Amino acid sequence: MSYATLLQLTLNRAPDDAYYFYPEFQAELRQFISLLEKEGVEVSYGEAMFDSATTVGGIVGEFVIPLAGIAGTVIGAALVAWINGRAGRKVRMKVGDIELEASSPAEIDHLVAQALALKAQLAEQDVGR
Repeated sequence: MSYATLLQLTLNRAPDDAYYFYPEFQAELRQFISLLEKEGVEVSYGEAMFDSATTVGGIVGEFVIPLAGIAGTVIGAALVAWINGRAGRKVRMKVGDIELEASSPAEIDHLVAQALALKAQLAEQDVGR
């Protein structure tokens, strides 16, 4: 699968959020994944593991979703729920060479619209082959 057909999301924490691997932050990342998966969205995510008795790993906040499988309202709602969890959070979205950032519901709506437009463009290219 080409990287141009993948939606790459990075959920960036707010300055006063818990550290990435703290249980409360991990719970929020798991909730984001759950919101997508319960709606049938296929999502892959990165995890970090450490070889230490005192350090725990977890989800790193980076997600990959096949562009063909995105449902705009589902992804938009999950992203808005995440940024509304704490002021200062940001979302980075990358499709191919296009990379955008959002920190408000309106900006997320714009990101999702861009992803859906690209999805439609790719579908048209597939029909033309």
